[in-house]
Amino acid sequence: YQPTVVETTDQRDHLDGQPRMLDLSERELRLGEEIIGNIEDDGMLSCTLQEVASGVNGFLEEVKAVALERAEGLEGPEHTRYVEEMEELFRAYSLEEVEQMLLRVQLFDPAGVAARDLRECILLQMRSHNLDGTLAHQIVLEHFDDLINHRWSDIAKSMGIGPRQVQDAADEISRLDPKPGLKYASEQEQY
Repeated sequence: YQPTVVETTDQRDHLDGQPRMLDLSERELRLGEEIIGNIEDDGMLSCTLQEVASGVNGFLEEVKAVALERAEGLEGPEHTRYVEEMEELFRAYSLEEVEQMLLRVQLFDPAGVAARDLRECILLQMRSHNLDGTLAHQIVLEHFDDLINHRWSDIAKSMGIGPRQVQDAADEISRLDPKPGLKYASEQEQY
């Protein structure tokens, strides 16, 4: 007999709890949840920020319509105040608001989560490990295509350094996790 896991925490559960630890408004929480809902199991953002904004704004329009229907039974200043509150509460998100919230979500654990591509994922992890300004960081910023294609001599020539230094920096980069969300992936049951 094998012990069966009763309850596990997957990546979504791990990420869902983190916005609640921050001092966020209801509006910011809603947007954070939308972004988290669009993160794949590997930790990468699965859509564009425009698609995130469209998704959450579509939801807001549906809820706003229901909320405004409830206002029909109210009269006078109470009706006006309620409608104004609903208009503010269900105001559409701008792309800038989505970008700002993405930056906050990208600070969550695990490092590198909610990145839009591999380069951004590595840069986020480097920031969390205080590797900004290092040779490895500079290589990722300026020579990422050469790095992933193992063109050490091209990088060395371009930067005016030795191939061994590039190799050492590449080794440092290789210790980072290209798919940070998988550490929270639920394991398949083995029979």
